[in-house]
Amino acid sequence: MQFEKASQNPAKKALTALWELFVSPTAFVVLSILWCLDLAIGSLLAYEKNPRFWMQMDSVPFNYWLKVIAPQEYPTSIWVYILVALTYLMVASLLFCTLNWFLKKRRRYRGMGEVLVHFGFLLVFAGYVLGSGWGARVQDLSLAPGGQREIESLGLRLKVESTEIKTDQMGNDLDTVSKVILTDLAGNEIKAGTISINHPLIAGSTVVYPNGNIEDSSLQVEVEGQGVFALSGESRVQMPDGRGLEIRGFL
Repeated sequence: MQFEKASQNPAKKALTALWELFVSPTAFVVLSILWCLDLAIGSLLAYEKNPRFWMQMDSVPFNYWLKVIAPQEYPTSIWVYILVALTYLMVASLLFCTLNWFLKKRRRYRGMGEVLVHFGFLLVFAGYVLGSGWGARVQDLSLAPGGQREIESLGLRLKVESTEIKTDQMGNDLDTVSKVILTDLAGNEIKAGTISINHPLIAGSTVVYPNGNIEDSSLQVEVEGQGVFALSGESRVQMPDGRGLEIRGFL
């Protein structure tokens, strides 16, 4: 008797090989290494060319930066496109690996910890994609204690009531704690609290966080019948009679 083994369909063989590649831990490790190298080298080169690169990128939603601003920075921004592509490949690898775990119909709970880690990473990625696709960001709001600023694009007003700089025993600055009030343009309070590094004020989907403290020229102005107002170089205050008060310049 003679037996012949049927040859595997070339297309099916290619798909099987591709599947095995995506679910392989080695593939994910290689992608992770390439991701880290691209981020390290690219960010260093970008910072060397423009020290405010990261602040400018973070001032708008990422998808807007990628579509509108990044092409203007080409070829300097090409590493960001590579980083995005590698990120999606890493996510695809995790998705296929997780799906492969369920397809094997493993019994008991062996390997469940690995799958939970996968889900955690995927949730972080999904959150970032949603955050980069919607919303708006405003930066470089310089406010002295007592100053306030209207953010018309968001329909909000931010006021800094007081600022305290915490220092160590040698007098070195450790942190800046500011008491702030977030209101709508009509003056209705939305939320009040203190902010410092890594401790923002969160009001629903709005997050207020400090970039640090800088020295700024400021003064207090007393207006008869209106009160005393603190002004800095870029702040503007609204007086009770409806008039505005701001600094045009310093002598």
